[in-house]
Amino acid sequence: MKYLGVIVFFLAHLFSSFTFAQDHQRIEFEAKYQADKFNNFQLVPLKKQGFVLFREHTKQKGNWVFSLYDTCLNKQWEKNIQVNPKFVFQAKQRDGENIYLLFTKYQKSDFQIVQFNTLTLQLSLHTIQGLKKFGFTGFRAMNNAFFVSGVIGQTALVLYFDLLEKKTRVLPASLTKDLEIDSIEKDSLNNVLHFTIASEKRTDYELLIKSFDTQGNLVNEIKVGNTNENKLISGKLSVLDNGQKIVIGTYSDGSSSLADGIYIAGFQENNTQEYIQFYPFSQFEHFFDFIPKDFQRKVSKKKQKNNTLKGKDVRLQYRLLVHSPILRKEDILLIAEAYFPLYRYNPKVDWQGRREGVTSEIVFDSYQHTHALALSFNRKGKLLWDNIFKIEQVKNKDLQKIIQVRVRKDSLVLLYGAEGFIKSKTIEKQSVKDSETKVPIPINSPHDQIKKTYSNEIAFWYEKHFLAWGYQAIGNEKGTPNAKNRKVFFVAKVLY
Repeated sequence: MKYLGVIVFFLAHLFSSFTFAQDHQRIEFEAKYQADKFNNFQLVPLKKQGFVLFREHTKQKGNWVFSLYDTCLNKQWEKNIQVNPKFVFQAKQRDGENIYLLFTKYQKSDFQIVQFNTLTLQLSLHTIQGLKKFGFTGFRAMNNAFFVSGVIGQTALVLYFDLLEKKTRVLPASLTKDLEIDSIEKDSLNNVLHFTIASEKRTDYELLIKSFDTQGNLVNEIKVGNTNENKLISGKLSVLDNGQKIVIGTYSDGSSSLADGIYIAGFQENNTQEYIQFYPFSQFEHFFDFIPKDFQRKVSKKKQKNNTLKGKDVRLQYRLLVHSPILRKEDILLIAEAYFPLYRYNPKVDWQGRREGVTSEIVFDSYQHTHALALSFNRKGKLLWDNIFKIEQVKNKDLQKIIQVRVRKDSLVLLYGAEGFIKSKTIEKQSVKDSETKVPIPINSPHDQIKKTYSNEIAFWYEKHFLAWGYQAIGNEKGTPNAKNRKVFFVAKVLY
């Protein structure tokens, strides 16, 4: 009996250990929905280490909770850190083993940055002395240095903060009047940051790209020259293995901020421009594949008529969110997402919340993504092939890339999350290898019914697993034990 008791104890302990370390497919957190938005959950995948989840405490403003989860979705560690409760979370950045969160207050000179070291699990708070009336526009971190872009009046500038020396300064080469910093791209291979600077004036057709090292020194400057009256709206700089450079972005005819097409420009190692090629959207073979067949035929007839009578293309204008180019030996790949802003009518109310007559005001609602464009160029700027991927039922409040790209030897896989699924399409140059497929994101109970998906993000995690997260409204079938309608923030592990 003595030995039997020991065996029973051992088996009970072993069973409890297995229960504790179970492999979840999904975890949920109660989500508060107030003033047309959810409380802020943020997530960063850490490959086989798991992922870190951080959020502001629902009852203690400025108190941020950091939690580390393993690949089985079990919580391994948790710690809190206090930031100024008057500051608002703006952006997050991953740089090596560190994750940074930036907090600002409108037109207040100071910033606060929370640093989380994923190896030591240490949390620390840094305060940056900024400039008065500084309007935040962007943030990047690299090698213990922070670059915060913004504007003061009509002048765009970049603040540089050295984490080790605790010193802040304005980068003189970044001061640009009547210009805007369109984007900041991290070049980890060359250890620099590329700032794309565009003119706000419709009469300025050139684009400027300035590169800074991690000490804040200007190390390179490229002016993208133009051969016609097309206005260059945006640009992404990439350095090829032979030292040559290419810039890819969008352009318009100057009469609108909407893009008319894609351009690609090539430069020698000494920054001498070799070429610039313009490709209007109407020249892409598959650009109209996402619209109904009847409308495709109408556009095709109009295109043929214009080419015959006027020698012109059908003009199409879009807003495009351009990804960083993917450099391969055989070509240069570009992914760009088309989107448009959505607005809604809000009735005007008085200070007591009562409606004032029948008047309403138009307010911004969200961004609607429609389709992704996949392009292939050779190193001389010639278009090799194009394809598209239709995006359905995806909206977000903050304009951000939603397409994930997996490059294989002979194909390209595009994926995104929507309506509780991971949707994908495999492209082999101009042909589609597989039709568009979708894999369901796990739910906790067969009785759970997803009433609405507010947001659904995905990211490649480790091996063949993706991480999916977002906000959902969930209901239950009638008669289900412990049924509860709820709004949740979910995190799910998906084998793909």
